[in-house]
Amino acid sequence: YSNNYAYIHSSAIDVIVENGVDLVNTTYNITFNANGGLFSDQTSSKTVNVQSGVIPTMVNPTREGYDFIGWNETITPATGNNTYTAQWIANVFYISFDANGGTFNDGNTKRVVKTTYSQKPVVDEPTKKNYIFKGWEPEVVVATSETTYKAIWEEAVFHDVTFNADGGTFSNGKEELVVETAEGTIPSVETPFKDGYVFVGW
Repeated sequence: YSNNYAYIHSSAIDVIVENGVDLVNTTYNITFNANGGLFSDQTSSKTVNVQSGVIPTMVNPTREGYDFIGWNETITPATGNNTYTAQWIANVFYISFDANGGTFNDGNTKRVVKTTYSQKPVVDEPTKKNYIFKGWEPEVVVATSETTYKAIWEEAVFHDVTFNADGGTFSNGKEELVVETAEGTIPSVETPFKDGYVFVGW
């Protein structure tokens, strides 16, 4: 006794009941789902058993190419079995493309494309007078880091391709049109006109 109060050692307490729940003897399973990531022991899910009213704790998981931004809900004192799911945001990379003597459709010689992790960057093909675009060096792959790609060019061999309007005419009023075309490419030509007829192809 002290100051008219009696004290009992906690080891002697078997039951604490609050709102009908035994806070001492009731426990709950709380699961943490890494949602595509891994915990330090390389598992994708971990379950802890905690007493009622206790806030569960867990080391944050990791995921290649992503930043962990928390759990799908705020972790609160346990009042029942529950599952928390990791939330992620993909890393962003700036991928550079060098036209290597050519230009893109906006006239620039370089292009930077903002790309998220595991996505493949997309860019328009550059052009270079008297050359044929053959691709990029190195080969474009999904983004996992900051990367620079350089255009590959092959000097073009040109051929004259003649189109005959077969009784029709082109915009210059002539029946034939010669188009200088790089070897290995498809020639581009305007549609001819013939009075009383509909052009259906070559």
